Amino acid sequence: RDDISNDNQLVKFVEKRSKEPMDKPNGIDEVFMNIKVYQEEPNTIFYEKTDLRVLMDNPDITVCGRKVIETMRVGEIAEGVAKPSYFLEHDKDIVERWEINQYKDLHVRIELKDFVTIIDWYDDRKTLRRCLKRGYKRVPFYESTTMLRMKMDVNGETKFDNMLSVDEFNIFQVNKREQREIDKLKKQLETLKIEEVEDGIESERDRILKEIKEKEDEKENIKFTHEPIPYLLYEYTLPSLIGKIAKTMYMDEISQVKTNRVEKVTNNFSDDLVNKEWFKTDEENEIEITIHMEDFDHPEAFFKLPVKQKVERLLEFKRIATNLFKSNHLKNNIKKACKMYQKINGYFNFGDANNNFLKEDEESEEYKKYYKELWALKEPCFMNVAV
Repeated sequence: RDDISNDNQLVKFVEKRSKEPMDKPNGIDEVFMNIKVYQEEPNTIFYEKTDLRVLMDNPDITVCGRKVIETMRVGEIAEGVAKPSYFLEHDKDIVERWEINQYKDLHVRIELKDFVTIIDWYDDRKTLRRCLKRGYKRVPFYESTTMLRMKMDVNGETKFDNMLSVDEFNIFQVNKREQREIDKLKKQLETLKIEEVEDGIESERDRILKEIKEKEDEKENIKFTHEPIPYLLYEYTLPSLIGKIAKTMYMDEISQVKTNRVEKVTNNFSDDLVNKEWFKTDEENEIEITIHMEDFDHPEAFFKLPVKQKVERLLEFKRIATNLFKSNHLKNNIKKACKMYQKINGYFNFGDANNNFLKEDEESEEYKKYYKELWALKEPCFMNVAV
């Protein structure tokens, strides 16, 4: 028994508990379920559907039903019981539409079979993102190079596709799982010290090394029909919509976005990926993009870099900022350029540039050379923001 409203006006009774993960639907997520809305004595069914796939803001689910669903896990069966005072306040429209008895409790019985996370990207119902496969680990860094697979359909016609086939995807998942096991063993190996053991006796370190080699030999080295495309996130070579979604995706996650906002998939330096001629200019376009975040790296934090690599990274940032600054055909190009210049300035203002985390020899000629080059970047970047 769960008092959802905290005043016994809407109470949930669990018929079958779930052992699935704790994730629960909310917002406008797409739910797959069986639902029955009814009153007792006499038994009057107002709404009943089996294998219903619908967004959670659908009015037929009722507000009472939505409140119950938000507390449920996949595989759970539960029934919400709402007092008249509760559903008269929150479900007034269905009371009138279905002619619900205003003096009896309202029952909503739900079996939640599955759900897909939906994000209204711009809060206008015109750009909806669905999570088709959950990922793991963390999301990419600002400096990460992502390995992306994508499929873009425009008005029902596929314009770009380097996604894996079903068979290839299954092989990829097996390889990914095997690689995670190998990485886990390598981390375990790093924690072991080299120990002296008697001849003929295998040490724990030797056993793990042997297991790693066996797994690497067994792992299939498959070449797929299409390879993923590398995209360095801060280079703005992805359209803004795809780039922003990519920054929020976990490793091996697959998401799908449906939109009609052509300007969000044709901006930035994305001409190599998207052709503006794909889109109609006289009517609304239907765009569907599927994105597979196959892999990405996690570059070392700036303050941990040797001084030479600090110079190289800031020069790369400055190059991109300068390109943006000069690209007057791009919308918000000045704003984006200033954002990158401000990021560079932040490394100086907060001490990351001056930090010698690796304890390099500050008296060496090489260190002095790159240290001078590093600080020579501060003033022009600051002045570019000021301009």
